[in-house]
Order: sequence, then C-alpha cells, then structure tokens
Amino acid sequence: MNLFRAAVHKALLDEHDQDLRAFRSKIYEGLEQSGQASVEFFVACMSERDDDLSQWRAYGGGEGGISIGFDPRRVLESCAAAGGRGLFPVLHKQHEHGLLVDQIFNGTVAFYRRGLERRPGISSEQWRSAFLAAWRGMIIPFAAFMKHDAFESEHEWRIVKWYGSTDLPSLRFRQRQTLLSRHLPLSLCSPDQKPARLPIKSVIVGPSRHKAVTLVSVGTLLQQQGYDLNTIELKESRVPFKPSEPRGGLGSRSLRQRRVGARKTRSGGVDDGGPCRVTTSARAAGSR
Repeated sequence: MNLFRAAVHKALLDEHDQDLRAFRSKIYEGLEQSGQASVEFFVACMSERDDDLSQWRAYGGGEGGISIGFDPRRVLESCAAAGGRGLFPVLHKQHEHGLLVDQIFNGTVAFYRRGLERRPGISSEQWRSAFLAAWRGMIIPFAAFMKHDAFESEHEWRIVKWYGSTDLPSLRFRQRQTLLSRHLPLSLCSPDQKPARLPIKSVIVGPSRHKAVTLVSVGTLLQQQGYDLNTIELKESRVPFKPSEPRGGLGSRSLRQRRVGARKTRSGGVDDGGPCRVTTSARAAGSR
C-alpha cells in the first residue's frame, strides 16, 4: 500500500491542471486514510520460478518444502468463473508503478466526468465526494500489483480477490506471533469438474535430507486424494541440501513454495477444508 500511495503522490505533484490536481488530491487523501487494517482485498502469491534457491530459503520452511505447479489456464478459468478476482503479474519497477497509476487516474477521471455530465444540478464537489466514497474500494486493490524492486527476482504473480460482505461467513483467522490474520478459502477448481480437484501439473520436493522418501509419500498422498499420477510430474529439487546449515536450514518461515504450471506459484497453503481450496491472506502489497 505504501508503494501505491507513493506513486499516487508523485502523480499528484506532476499534475498542473488545477481541477485535476484537486481531484487527485482527494484520491490521495482517501488512500492516506486507508491503512493496512482496512484493506479490502485478499491475495494469493505465486511465482514463475519452480525450483529457486532464494525462495526455498525464504518460503520453504528451511527443509522439506514442497513446490506445487498448477495449470495456469485452469487457474484463469477458475478466477473467471468465480468472479471478483483475477491473476496478475506483480510490478516491481518504479516507472511501471507510475504507468499503472496514470492509467488508473485517467480511467477514474473519465468515469468521474461522465458521471458529472449525467447529473445536472449537482455541484462538482458534491459529485466528487459521492464518487470517491464508492470508487475508493475499486482503486485500493491495485496496490496488490506493486512490490519493492528488491523482490523482482521472485517473478511473482498474484490472485487478487475483492472482498465482499458475502465472504464474511467464509473467513478464517490465524493467531500469529504479532497479529491475528484473516484468511479466505478460494477454490481453484473448474466449476464443471467432478469430483473437484486442484489443477496440479507437477510437484517438486525441496532440498532436504530425505527427498526420495518424501517424493514417494507425496505420490501416495496424491493418489489417496484421487489424483491421477499419470498427469502429474513428480521430481526432486535440483538444489543440493547442506546438512551443515544451522537449525532452520535454508530458511525460516514455514510457507510452502508453489508454482503455476510453467508459471509456478508460491505462498498460501492447501486448506484443511478439502483438496480443492487455497487459503489466502488479507494484506497490503509489499508485505509478507
């Protein structure tokens, strides 16, 4: 969210038209009032890299992590069928952030002006207040498309799910070390697929002392859940494991690495509610 606000602020400073400057200023004020505690979207983070040392270290739990590859076409189909969410690449470069904000502003201004023209008798200030109150929730989720350039090597994609009041009964909560976090189970299954199965294309067992044993167990688990092993590639990570690493091994954080087919995924976690659900976190862009 901070990166998004910074890009909006830069665009505000570069604006010379006084009316548009006032309009952009109101947008920026609205974003300033929207802290991390009030984010209105959920994200599931993924990566194009399926077997990357830096991500095993950061997200693979130190030893014994698993990388699950999804079929990107079927992931997109599930997003389209569910509505209110999509799969997007994360932008890391500052000029990309600026281009995205410019596109958002241009679309917002055009929509605002059309609405004002269709409402004779309403002052621009009245319409601006009403417009921004409703439009803010549509703008803020774009913050999920931005991330600091220090993370560019992750080649990240995100499923962004707009939060609605009907999602409230499905929310789940986890007590973490420093906060209570919200999570929303999402299905990645095709709506016409019976029985429901995650669109898994491959599984890689991460660096560990017993990769071969784990690989056999992964295959057995998939069979138990009804997956056809003839359609899923199972293999060990090419990254060697160093048993001399201090406790925690390659990393600390027990998030399992994932991937989307040729474009691989990361983060989330298969939910205990069944074989076809993914738990995502409500968080501002750039946070972990």
